[in-house]
Amino acid sequence: SEHASSSYHEQANFAFTPNDNIWLYVPLPNYIHYADETHPLLQSYVDTVLQGCLEWGGPTMAEQFILTTGGWSEYFLNDTPSSRRPWLFRKEYNTIDELLKKYEEFTYYAERRHPEEFASAFNQRMRGSWNLPRRNPNFTGRDGQLDQLRLRLVNQDDSRGKQQQRVVVRVDVAGMGGVGKSQ
Repeated sequence: SEHASSSYHEQANFAFTPNDNIWLYVPLPNYIHYADETHPLLQSYVDTVLQGCLEWGGPTMAEQFILTTGGWSEYFLNDTPSSRRPWLFRKEYNTIDELLKKYEEFTYYAERRHPEEFASAFNQRMRGSWNLPRRNPNFTGRDGQLDQLRLRLVNQDDSRGKQQQRVVVRVDVAGMGGVGKSQ
């Protein structure tokens, strides 16, 4: 689109001068490790690099990066927040995913997995809560409701000091979107 082509810098047609610095990352031979089930290739890292390519050289530079980069792996973890809803946190996600899919013989795009899929396929020890929104540090209130919920989930002493067993079959949290149910 016209907007997309004008959104990247004019650096797509630049030439280096003797005063320019070029920074390369070249790992020492003893420190070269390829992605595996415990150290996968991370979508968040790929996004960072390809966003820079798109910003400075547009889709052409991003394609060149993909085609000239080695070490792509089937151990490809989509570790981004809310990975099933990329429009929330991934800048340029549509363009990046289209490019990764276009060159999937290199990028293993079809093998990219969400955290729970990755854990079940490769690493049974992987733990954590996934696809939850980040905790809002400014969230306040609902103390009364949280206390009620906590009381339903823990054992309590009766009037004689004897612990009572509480059984919770189901607790529903309902409300309009955006009111803090996930917090």
